[in-house]
Amino acid sequence: MGLCEISSLNYIADVPNVEGDRDERTSPMTTPTPASTYDERGAVQPLPTRPPLNGLATLALVYGIIAVAAGILPAVRQITGSLAVPAVALAATGLANARRLDGAGTKQAAIGLVTGFAGLAISLATYLTT
Repeated sequence: MGLCEISSLNYIADVPNVEGDRDERTSPMTTPTPASTYDERGAVQPLPTRPPLNGLATLALVYGIIAVAAGILPAVRQITGSLAVPAVALAATGLANARRLDGAGTKQAAIGLVTGFAGLAISLATYLTT
C-alpha cells in the first residue's frame, strides 16, 4: 500500500487529515438528523410518527381467513391444521391491545374474531357431517 492509498483511508480510520481537520464524511456535526425537519422560521420540527401497529390483530385476521378456507376445503385443513382456535385467542388479545394502543387494530381484531369463530363452526360442521 503506497502513501497515496493510506491517505485516502483517513475517513475510514477516523484519523485527522493533514490539515488537522476531521473529514466531513465522519464528522457528527455535519450529518443531518433524519428525525427532524425545519419549518419556515428555521426551527426544528419533529417528523410525524407512524401510528402504533397491532401485530396480534393482524395475525388474528390472517389466521381467521385461513381457518375459514380450511373449514371449506378439507385439503387445506390437512396442511394447516385447525387455526380457528389460535385466531380466536389472538383476536381476543389483539382487542385488549387495541384498547392500550388507542384503537389501533380494533377492526382487524374484530374481523379476526368473527372469521375465527366462523372457521371453527365451519370446521366442526364439515367434520361432523363426514
